[in-house]
Amino acid sequence: MAAVPAAAAVAMAMAAVVAVARRSGHKLRRSGQSRGFQSTGIKLDYGSAMETRSGRSSLESKANAGDAEAQRLLANMYQRYANGAGGLPQDDKKAAEWYTKAAEQGDVEAQKELAVCYFDGRGVSKDNKAGAKWMMFAANQGDADAQELLQYSNRAVLLSARKY
Repeated sequence: MAAVPAAAAVAMAMAAVVAVARRSGHKLRRSGQSRGFQSTGIKLDYGSAMETRSGRSSLESKANAGDAEAQRLLANMYQRYANGAGGLPQDDKKAAEWYTKAAEQGDVEAQKELAVCYFDGRGVSKDNKAGAKWMMFAANQGDADAQELLQYSNRAVLLSARKY
């Protein structure tokens, strides 16, 4: 059997840990909860963006202007609320695009969501290495969920590499 490079082994283990955690009901994500944001000085409740077209329009304007939190919230709407969030249809590809924009600006929640998109192949091609990269970015910013996932995936790599 050919040796697996360390980075690939970590990525594969991380994807496996995500899958096991989901099956056992572990909550990997904290985003998507109702919250407001104040990046540009105007508080917009996430709930109002979901319920009204004007709220969605304000959120889209902020997202298009580069507000990372608005980008993540818009991605949440595209990914999680099929046919009803401010009139948005579910669209995993658009969700991944908005998560990418927010993640590239350092939004930790978007980085974790984008990692899960890559692990699951939702809106992007399935890519465990890209998923691991984004999860590591979130962990490096101090996110406890991402750090815990890395800890379990590293342990899985070590256990699988140990010879009996």
